[in-house]
Amino acid sequence: MLRLALALSTLPLLLSYSLQAVDSQWLESYVRERMVLDNLFGTIEGNDEDHCTWNGITCNAEWRVETLAVGENDTVIGTIPTDIGILDQMLYLSFNSSNLTGSIP
Repeated sequence: MLRLALALSTLPLLLSYSLQAVDSQWLESYVRERMVLDNLFGTIEGNDEDHCTWNGITCNAEWRVETLAVGENDTVIGTIPTDIGILDQMLYLSFNSSNLTGSIP
């Protein structure tokens, strides 16, 4: 019984350590993706809204970008950013009817 109590008492510490490592990696990926999207769409001052809720973007269960569809209704002008490759979970990409030029890196 003492062993069980000891094991249960250390469980939160082990879980906390594991979650911190995962959270750190996830947060880094999330922030990098947000920077790419801010670069593409332009940083909107005061926009703290989660980019997974933006039109044309869908995310997976880990809140990583899976779909990016930029269309003619978006005010995106310029060249396709080279850092778009950071979106490494992306399954679908469309620049159909957008004002972007250049090649996909």
